[in-house]
Parts: sequence; C-alpha cells; structure tokens
Amino acid sequence: MIINVPSMTNPDKSYEVDTIKLTCTCPAFRIRNRGQGLCKHIIKALEDCETKFNLNNLIEFIKEDNDALHFINKFGEETLHHLKTTGEVFENKGRIVIL
Repeated sequence: MIINVPSMTNPDKSYEVDTIKLTCTCPAFRIRNRGQGLCKHIIKALEDCETKFNLNNLIEFIKEDNDALHFINKFGEETLHHLKTTGEVFENKGRIVIL
C-alpha cells in the first residue's frame, strides 16, 4: 500500500512510502540508508496503518460480513491485498476466509 507521508521538516513536501515493500522516496532512505533499514517516514506510515487498520477490527468485520466487495468498499483494495500477502486471509469466489 502506498501512503503519502508529510515531511517532518517541510510542510509543503511529502514522500511516498510503500508499506508492503518498506521503501520510501525520501533522501534518507534512498541515499543515506542506500535502500536498507527504516526511515522515520516508513515508521510513521506503519504506525498510521496500525491505528487505522487494527487487525482485530478487520477480522471482526470479516467475521460479520465476509463479502470481499463490502470489505473493499470499507477498507480499500490495498488493505485486502495486504492481508492476503501476509497470510491472514484468502479470497475465494468473492468471499474472504480467515486463516
């Protein structure tokens, strides 16, 4: 999932963070870290995702309504993709199954 994270020193600038690949477009990540390790923008994006998409809340939603389209409309396709990629759920014939 790609998230725009505002610069912490320049409010007019933001960086793109990929929360699945753990990459960032900021200079600290690209140049100083040489694409390794986590910069402060990646950490912020992961914290924001955890708050917004608490795994327990997502699982409870799926238990009540396992229709994939309803889930996507509420939480976004990226969230479902992330859950499938991390092995939390799988999708079969438009239904989400918790693993």
